[in-house]
Amino acid sequence: MKILLTGASGFLGGYLLNHFNSLEIETDTVGRKFVNSIVCDLAKDVPKLESHQEYDLVVHNAGLAHKVPKNEREAHTEEYAIRRIKTCRILQKIC
Repeated sequence: MKILLTGASGFLGGYLLNHFNSLEIETDTVGRKFVNSIVCDLAKDVPKLESHQEYDLVVHNAGLAHKVPKNEREAHTEEYAIRRIKTCRILQKIC
């Protein structure tokens, strides 16, 4: 099994990465920090995945932590638009 994990440097992502590693599951991580196997800011770019890379599971965990929109207007702010962009960019590469 091979997993693609975004947001691996965050609280939940770090926990998931440790868990996958303990099960000896091959995991590629996508994120802005150089500790990731694929360095990419999903708010600005589409990750560069090799054409031969295939994943059995994608866990998209990148995003803004500890912030939930309080109303419809706030949900359409730039921060929340970036969340949608990140999701679209990861999907562009795996679909």
